[in-house]
Order: sequence, then structure tokens, then C-alpha cells
Amino acid sequence: MEDHILQAAKPVLVRNARIYTSVAGLAYAIRLPAATLRRHFPDLDGLLGELLHRHLRAISDELGKIPHDAPNCQAARRAAYLAFTRTPYGGHTDAHILLLRDRHALPPDLAESVEAIRQSIGDLLAYPHGPLALAMLDTPCTDLKQIETMFAALTPAPAPAAPPEAPKEPAPPPLSTALPPPLKRHLLTGTTSLAQPTPISPHTTVTPRPPPKLPARASPEE
Repeated sequence: MEDHILQAAKPVLVRNARIYTSVAGLAYAIRLPAATLRRHFPDLDGLLGELLHRHLRAISDELGKIPHDAPNCQAARRAAYLAFTRTPYGGHTDAHILLLRDRHALPPDLAESVEAIRQSIGDLLAYPHGPLALAMLDTPCTDLKQIETMFAALTPAPAPAAPPEAPKEPAPPPLSTALPPPLKRHLLTGTTSLAQPTPISPHTTVTPRPPPKLPARASPEE
């Protein structure tokens, strides 16, 4: 009986919306006594919450058919989500219309559980961009090609491979900073050669050379 009530109530809620539907009006529309309806669903919030939970579980089951290790599993799940929530004419199914439009009318305790399940579905579709994936997939004017083009732009390009490192050349020998010895000119031949300094013992006493003697200057009488 619960399955029958939910299936019969779904198009009525889609047509009238939750805020414009009463228990008596729904019971009259599905041709069921109001007491029978209340026995299975005391209020319309509980009925709508059960409809949305069943719809979300059905979406999760559909996405679960695609294994985690399948190539491009998230893209395949987005395609499955789109096929499951759209009619052949491109519009949303009745259950998905109720999810997108009327879930905000639920009381907080029911709305919290619905949002948690919907968020987990978003993670299956495009973690960590689940909210963006749901927003795009639930927009009627978008198709799968546009959605995948958008997600391809979000995927970072792989870093280019580093070029092979060139072999290192040996470092040149360090240049000597010592000054070359001074050139010495030979007085007789006029040639030059490197002067080799004569080492001086620390115990040798160097005697200064006496100044040269100048020739005596001739007197004017001479």
C-alpha cells in the first residue's frame, strides 16, 4: 500500500507542489480515504521525505553499478546520473523535480538527511567538485558534452617532464694568484731572463754595500 500511495502521490505533488497540497486534497486526488493515507503517512512531510529518499537511493544504486577502478569512472557516473534523472525529451523526471524544487520545504530534520545523501552523490560524480557537478547536471539546458568540457577545464594539465640533465664538465683548475718573478736584463748581452731570487738564510747578516767612490775633482790651477 505504501508503494501504491507514493506512486500515485508523485504526479499530484509535482503538479501542485508541496506547499499547495493538503492531506485531504491528496487523498481525494489518489482516490483513497484520508484515514488510510494518514495511517501510512501521518503528514505530507513524511510522505515527501520518503519519496526523496527513495529517489536518492535509486540514483546511488545506479551510480554504484560503475566500479571505482573503471576508466574515467566519474565521467561515466555523470552520464549515468544524467540518463537516470532526465526524460527522453530532456526534462527532469517527476521524482527529480520534487527533489530540486520541494526539498527546501521539508522540516530541518528531514532536510538534513536528504542533503547529506545528495552531497555523497556529488562526491561520487566529481570529488572534490561535487556541488558544481550537481549544479550543472541539474540544469535543464546543459548536455553531457558541455558538462564534460567544463570538467576537462577544471582538471590540471600534467606537468611537463624535466629535460635530461646535461653531464657536468670538470671545473677548470684554479688560477694562481702569485706574481711572476721580475725580468732581469743582462748588462753585457742586453737579453732578459727571469730573475731567480737568492734565498737568504735567516741567520745570515746582510752587510750594506759601500757607496761608490767618485773621482776627485781637479782644481782650477791644474
